[in-house]
Amino acid sequence: MHAKRFYYPFIFIFVGLLAVITLVFAGKYFLFRKSSYALIACASFSPPAQISQTTNPALKQQLLALNQKIMTSTITPSLKPLLEKRKKLLITIMSQDPTLAKQYFLSETEKQKLGQLFSETCMEKASRLQGQLSVWHIDHFFSSQTFYSIKTSKGKIITLDLTSTPFLPLVSRMNISVQGIQLDNSILLDGKDLASITVIPQTNPNSGHFLEQTVEQSPSGPQKMLVVPVQLPGSSSFPMTNSQISNLIFTQMSNYYNAISFGKITITGDVASAITLPSLTDCSAPIFSQNEITTLSSTYNLSNYGYIAFIFNFAGVSTSNMPADCGNGTSGNGSIGKDVFGNLTLGVSEVPAQSMADGFAPLAHEFGHNLGLDHSNYDNCNGNPLSSSGCSVVEYGDHFDPMSTYNIVQGNANSNYATPALNAAHEDILGWFNPADLQTVTQSGSYTIEPIESSSTGMPKAIKIPRGNNDAVYVEYRQPIGVDSTLLSGSGGFLNGSNVFKGALIHILGSNKISTLLLTPQASQLELNAAFSQGSTFTDPATGVTVSVTSQTSSALTVQVTISTPLPTNPPAPTLTISSNAVMAGDTVTASWTNIPNPQAGDSVAISASNVTTISGATLYAFCTANGSSSGNCNTQLPNVPAGNYELHYIQTTSSGPLDLAHSAPFSIGTGVPPPAVSSTPTPTHSGTITVSPNILQIGQFSTVTWSNIPNASASDYIAIYPASVTNINGVTAIAQQSTSVCHPTPSSGSCSLSIPSGIPSGTYTIHYIEPNSANKDIAVSNTFTVGTGIPPAASSTPTPTFPAIISGVVTPNPSQGINPSGTPISTNATFAVALALPGIGNSPGDNPTPAHPMRSAAIVLINPQTHQVAGQAVGQVTYNNGVYTGTIQVNGVAAGSYEIALKMDNTLASPVSQQPIAVTTSGINQLPNVYLLSGDFNQDNVIDIQDYNTFLGCYGNKICSQKTAVDLNDDGTVNEVDLNILLHGIEIQQ
Repeated sequence: MHAKRFYYPFIFIFVGLLAVITLVFAGKYFLFRKSSYALIACASFSPPAQISQTTNPALKQQLLALNQKIMTSTITPSLKPLLEKRKKLLITIMSQDPTLAKQYFLSETEKQKLGQLFSETCMEKASRLQGQLSVWHIDHFFSSQTFYSIKTSKGKIITLDLTSTPFLPLVSRMNISVQGIQLDNSILLDGKDLASITVIPQTNPNSGHFLEQTVEQSPSGPQKMLVVPVQLPGSSSFPMTNSQISNLIFTQMSNYYNAISFGKITITGDVASAITLPSLTDCSAPIFSQNEITTLSSTYNLSNYGYIAFIFNFAGVSTSNMPADCGNGTSGNGSIGKDVFGNLTLGVSEVPAQSMADGFAPLAHEFGHNLGLDHSNYDNCNGNPLSSSGCSVVEYGDHFDPMSTYNIVQGNANSNYATPALNAAHEDILGWFNPADLQTVTQSGSYTIEPIESSSTGMPKAIKIPRGNNDAVYVEYRQPIGVDSTLLSGSGGFLNGSNVFKGALIHILGSNKISTLLLTPQASQLELNAAFSQGSTFTDPATGVTVSVTSQTSSALTVQVTISTPLPTNPPAPTLTISSNAVMAGDTVTASWTNIPNPQAGDSVAISASNVTTISGATLYAFCTANGSSSGNCNTQLPNVPAGNYELHYIQTTSSGPLDLAHSAPFSIGTGVPPPAVSSTPTPTHSGTITVSPNILQIGQFSTVTWSNIPNASASDYIAIYPASVTNINGVTAIAQQSTSVCHPTPSSGSCSLSIPSGIPSGTYTIHYIEPNSANKDIAVSNTFTVGTGIPPAASSTPTPTFPAIISGVVTPNPSQGINPSGTPISTNATFAVALALPGIGNSPGDNPTPAHPMRSAAIVLINPQTHQVAGQAVGQVTYNNGVYTGTIQVNGVAAGSYEIALKMDNTLASPVSQQPIAVTTSGINQLPNVYLLSGDFNQDNVIDIQDYNTFLGCYGNKICSQKTAVDLNDDGTVNEVDLNILLHGIEIQQ
């Protein structure tokens, strides 16, 4: 049950005036103060605007002294200034050294003591938050920082301070749930804790919020970039002209990325007029980008671009007072993946102009971050290629990849630079390998690969050996061809003598799965001894797999892979489900969980409202105890809670508060009104079928009820609504009923519209087909459906029509006999001229003006406004013409009259042509108004929801799927973030 706080009256026996005075002046009056006065709140503080790499030792001493002074003092209002000073210091240390900050957190006992007088705003607390992620890299070369934050549904920016590298790839625009210790607008997380970060790839149909997982997968086609030169106060003239910048990025860098993506992408765009910052402190990332993008939006249509690159001119500028992440000691900044700026989605880079004097390498590196890549590092295992312990990551240590330190692999001032090929692991992350380029190896054998720089398709360019935990060993072969032709000669001599072209390069993925680790035969002079040469062997300590280089030529390398034990598989994600997604308070339901990491005997399953942002004892309703195993279930009665939307949580109690190891999808709980008493008569056997759609309804809304195979049907039959708990209707009064003869003249098969009556309690219901003159009168029972709290329906009460199947590119007219207003069958035809617009296709900025499939199918449905029944429907062909699809569709079997009309195309929602009935003639062409359709209904159920989103994810990027053409919503031949935005638009608009 939900924990409640009660304030009991205290009865004091008067012993003496001295005792009372002592209590008051000692400050002990707070024993009953809570019930009469508000707790004292503290001011709010934000993390420091400038990102620092080190923590000032003086701050640590100050914080330690404050903790000691606060906790040894009497708890009085005079402590407020000390608590606020402590907060500010602790937030600063959390941003600089999260691991150290944990040492200064208050214990639960100390927080309870302070909590008798001070509110939660004065101290840290266990918290769970949800929002959209923003990730930025600050490249200092030879070290870097990553800046994480989330934006909550209320627009609040919360900084994430991670004590360790995340265990999963975190990319901007992901929607995530985080769990940790929060202090104002900062929350401290353990990146390796599976419970601390959860990616949320689902729709919450009750809140209307769409929760997406967005990784920049398989980028392809032109990547359009706006390049913005930035002058700083006091800087000299910009070192490059706009023409030189354009050539450097849109020719040289574009050619480079086209080569390493195997022809998948190019970089196009424009160079803007230079902007000037009024102050040096204005260039701190990512604050600068947000401010300047807002300003640029008034001059440029930024929706035409996927990326923005700011190039700073530091020449002649004193950087002593400049933020460290602004260029003083940095070589660039970039968002990991595309970030969100208002209604814009952009990958953003910031590089100093002076760093690009030798070429495009700095921006190529930051652009790699924009695509979702982290750094190419080296795994230093003390002389071993790889070890199960004792290894340390050398950031930027793999100098044979553009995500390394560009100023090592870059050339001299005459632009004789060398920006190397992308390693095989990074190629796999981005999905740029063609299907034959990467061979996954699960059996022992001899395998041959060609150079990764090769443009041919004769054999694999790399092999991939799974090693569990979403990781793999990647083996590739380099030769001095293509982008690597000047790798050794153009690196300022640093890589001269390297054996990189004399054997196999071997990588694994970093812990966050978007960085890579180079494994070398020996630790000394790793630049010179990077490759495993012929005759050498690599052994993976995690799997026992060995890779031996057996031969090589200028065009191929052969390795012998030996796998002595089965390869590990990736651990499945934890799940938590409830047996029904629409229940009543007091119902008995089953909670089931699987794959819980490190379960404990004291674990439990609890319930919270779906909109709860902080998981604590005060926000959880007890449900059941777990059995301490990774998979299990419990069958328990729901608590008596208010009607609303809820989630299950698998909770593990820790010293820092409850850990949310798994949570379910949202489900609804009704008001708990008990169903009427039912007879003990055995449940009848049902001989017909009946269905209800949609399965979530509001009071006053029409449902569509369809039945078939009804034996001995007659005009006296009727359909009726009962609570879902009623299995035997004998003696139970129906909530609402309607004769089937009103809907269809031959009731053995038919459909009807039934309005949800006012006054019905929220909950789950079924519809029964009843033959009153039959001994077993309950002939059929429908699927369950949920009735909401009485929100008024949309202006039109027309039920959702059932559309004929539409197969893309195939016209299958489906004539249907109509019914005139008098109910007499008729046999005439009506022709309609239609004009349909699809999001993402057309002549507007950012749309695709030349769809790959200019001829499509469209469906029309006519509905009798009196009976709300389908009077006619058909499929016809439409052709793309100047931004819209036009054509004519003939509907057979309809009389002239007024009809409600709806249109749709393949994979769109049905859209009414008008809110009012339209007069239809059978003697000419009926010209219908233009209709804008919403795309994304891939399963054709007239709702865009989580099922459609999952279908989209299964086809995103270079994934092979049967609905590839369907999910390409702008019909440009590529399934990418443009199509995702169209899908999100459809989900948002339909709410």
